[in-house]
Amino acid sequence: MSCEVLPRTLPERLEEPSTAHCRKLSRILIPHLNAAKTVLDVGCGPGTITAELARIRHEGTTIGIDSSEEVIAVATADYPKSARPNLSFRVGNALNLPFDDNSFDLVHAHQVLLYTGDPAAGIREMRRVCIPGGIVAAREADLGRPFGRQPTKGWKNGSLGFRIQ
Repeated sequence: MSCEVLPRTLPERLEEPSTAHCRKLSRILIPHLNAAKTVLDVGCGPGTITAELARIRHEGTTIGIDSSEEVIAVATADYPKSARPNLSFRVGNALNLPFDDNSFDLVHAHQVLLYTGDPAAGIREMRRVCIPGGIVAAREADLGRPFGRQPTKGWKNGSLGFRIQ
């Protein structure tokens, strides 16, 4: 399998993370969301970004996964199945996703891989559940550089995106 690197965005001024990230999603992922039937949001937290993905891709299935039962309970309460039938949430581990290989058209993570203890394993796991030709997208902070310095090699502006081939 090979990967095609997708375009990245420039950093924006700091603001509420999910709001800023949703704006970035609209510029980068919408063309891919329109074609996606199944979307996975890894480390979904309270579900703000996951719900936006489901709103944009209302005809497909969007699943948010997080390791915290309490946070999944909040997401489920805030975004009930009755209001968004294409959206669901599950408890699970980013390093051992509870899905079969090749299950999702688009797999997304926002500020979660750094907290797994093994970001590379998290990306491998996201790739495993992504279909050939699908998209794996991650946005992470680059904590390896002082403020104002150039990004660490391989992490331009904290955004990575790959098309799985």
